Amino acid sequence: MSSWNVKRGQALRGATTSIVIKEGKSVGWGNPMEAMMDFMRTMLLMPKPWVAWLGLLMTANFIFPLIFITTLEGQVVLGTGLVSAMIQIGIFQAKGFVRLLGIGHGPWIPLLLWLWIRLEFDSSILAYWVLVVIVLNSLSLVIDVVDVIRYVKGERAPHFSLSSDN
Repeated sequence: MSSWNVKRGQALRGATTSIVIKEGKSVGWGNPMEAMMDFMRTMLLMPKPWVAWLGLLMTANFIFPLIFITTLEGQVVLGTGLVSAMIQIGIFQAKGFVRLLGIGHGPWIPLLLWLWIRLEFDSSILAYWVLVVIVLNSLSLVIDVVDVIRYVKGERAPHFSLSSDN
């Protein structure tokens, strides 16, 4: 695992795209598209089982909603996924790949309650997909709660980061 050695006034590349450190604080957010790409590349540094888990979550929350985009459920899941991603990328830019990223899934809580209320237990593909979203996102929220608690208790170092020469 690589980590950053940052000096005052030094410009960073990678996980903190174009952020300049001044007086120990980050200033400026850089290019959002670069930040998103850095976030995605950093996720791929995780152990393969976690990458597979993230692939399942992304498929359920970003790919399948496009298949069901004509339904309210598809639109709301995709919109909530985008809001969550923006929150996580903001945390990533400010803190790196830390356990606090789980906060980004906070918008899933009302989403899951809403989906559960709307779920019609029939044998439609839509109903199966909604059930998969409820199960996967609920499991992810359990992991997120554990991670955020560990962050609050002091585990604040980034787990993974892109090497500074990327």
